[in-house]
Amino acid sequence: MKVSFHLARQTSPRETAIIAVIRFGSERVNFSTGLSIIPKHWNKLSREARATKGISHLELNSTLSRTKNRIEEAFRRYRNDTGTIPSKTTFKEILNTEFERSSARKEAKLTFIQFFEGIILSSKEGTRLQPNGKTISPNTLKTYKTTVKHLKAFAEKRKKLFDFDTIDLDFYHDYIEFVTKQLNLSPNAIGKDIQIIKLILREAFERGITDKRAFESKRFRVMREQPDTIYLTTDELQELSQLDLKDNERQEIVRDLFLIGCYTGMRYSDYTNITKDQIDEDFTKIRYNQGKTGQLVVLPVKKEAKILLIKYFNRLREINSLPEVKYNSKTNLALKTIGKACGQLQKNYSYKKTNGGVTIHQQHAKWEKLSTHTARRTFATNELKEGTPISLIMAATGHLTEKSFWKYIRATPEEKANLLEIQWMQRESKLKVV
Repeated sequence: MKVSFHLARQTSPRETAIIAVIRFGSERVNFSTGLSIIPKHWNKLSREARATKGISHLELNSTLSRTKNRIEEAFRRYRNDTGTIPSKTTFKEILNTEFERSSARKEAKLTFIQFFEGIILSSKEGTRLQPNGKTISPNTLKTYKTTVKHLKAFAEKRKKLFDFDTIDLDFYHDYIEFVTKQLNLSPNAIGKDIQIIKLILREAFERGITDKRAFESKRFRVMREQPDTIYLTTDELQELSQLDLKDNERQEIVRDLFLIGCYTGMRYSDYTNITKDQIDEDFTKIRYNQGKTGQLVVLPVKKEAKILLIKYFNRLREINSLPEVKYNSKTNLALKTIGKACGQLQKNYSYKKTNGGVTIHQQHAKWEKLSTHTARRTFATNELKEGTPISLIMAATGHLTEKSFWKYIRATPEEKANLLEIQWMQRESKLKVV
């Protein structure tokens, strides 16, 4: 048998648990050592604490060595007494007894739902963080709670208990059938549930609470459907910007902030929280850390955005913020009301949606599908149509992969063909110059 030590969260900026990974035969057992360390103080090659000023690395490594010896001795003792090697369950019980882990035995009896609800609580209290060290956002907590709600409904309606040991491919298919037919969820909503379930299962595995790994199967996949969403053309943006909204200050503010998003590619949570400190004195650049990822983004300010920022300059100078817009849902309703007044947004387009496993095609006026997130898609699509290199658009939007970037592009097949034609013409002109 072999014992090695691994970190539960190797990229965490804070202390993370040290897990003993025990392999014997074809079995693998994860067992918490009860010790923790900041990852930057851990040597991945030697699997021990680095010699770092300020931490007792010698004492920690000595404790790990004693832990390893006790695990190996417990294994030899069982094998000598019985003439066989233990099962994973039996060996974990042996280790709990050996290390007097009454708390470990209690933790091991947690059901999946109990563990999940504990994750929600610790995330809410700020003791559980994202891998980048940031706290879990309220929106993420909301999706966690929604998934728990769906799981409880599944257990109640199907009269089917499930736990760590039974969350396998059969569970996966049964759950998808239930939320599709009974809860009428869309593929993307189902995919979000599966994504979160996999996340919670992996965390339980890393903490040694379960050794089941069915969630890693390629068939335990997160489903996705490319939604039919809209973007606004430059002509539509111009009409929207020229609407006379002086008699309705709130609508004017909503429209202006939305347009800032359309001309910068910023997320709603970012473009509604621009401060004076983020903007150069001459309004040429915006420097900010994305709220979702923490990534630093530097944006050149387009003339259309500059006009809007100057419009609110006095407010930025006095209280260092743009006008406040509360509640994303109410802002979306206001955007639809504003968009309805634009003639170009009255035209219908085909909209595809899947619910309950049934795909339906509907016709909607463009203003009916306006939302705050339309701004980000509008920026990315229009810049691509103008011939801006993808790498530069991604630098502005903060996308890290082309796969995630292309989800924002809403050009029609005709527009994509025209774009390709433009790229060919540019390439030919460069060759002629050479």
